[in-house]
Amino acid sequence: RFRLCAEARLAPAAGLGEPVDPAALRERCPRLVTGEVHYRDLAGRGAAFGAAFRGVRQIWAGEEEALGEIEALRPTLAGNRPHPVVLDACLQVAAAAFAASTATFLPVSLDRFVCRDTEWPARALGHAIARNADPGRPAFDFTVIDPNGAPLAQIQNLAFRKTSTANAGDDPQRWLYE
Repeated sequence: RFRLCAEARLAPAAGLGEPVDPAALRERCPRLVTGEVHYRDLAGRGAAFGAAFRGVRQIWAGEEEALGEIEALRPTLAGNRPHPVVLDACLQVAAAAFAASTATFLPVSLDRFVCRDTEWPARALGHAIARNADPGRPAFDFTVIDPNGAPLAQIQNLAFRKTSTANAGDDPQRWLYE
């Protein structure tokens, strides 16, 4: 039996918008969190990331938004697309918005993803802005920018859902998130 897990429509991308000022974004996000603290916090919530997925160097957290410095631990893919691990690190920036929670959140849906066809730098910034305040299913808009503020990618309405990591024991079926 098959189950539809994802559906997409590919189309030529429209513009990604104007460059932004990374310094202005950092001013709006005054609380600094190091990458080490970020990953320790995620592990405490049940989301332990291995070395290959630890691309966040630091996060500046603000009121319903966060800015993260991302380092590409993997090379870009052919055709100037970023490696999925780079995009995953950018999405981890949203975890700064869950700092008051001890729950684990995972992304479950998005409305739109646009990626610029250009070579990605070794370091980028991921900027997350909350779209809603639903504590059980928060959603964010993301922009990935280069160090000068030029947009590289955008994700609209990325929704997260709180998961359960209840004691799985020896049953492999219970090892998966709900």
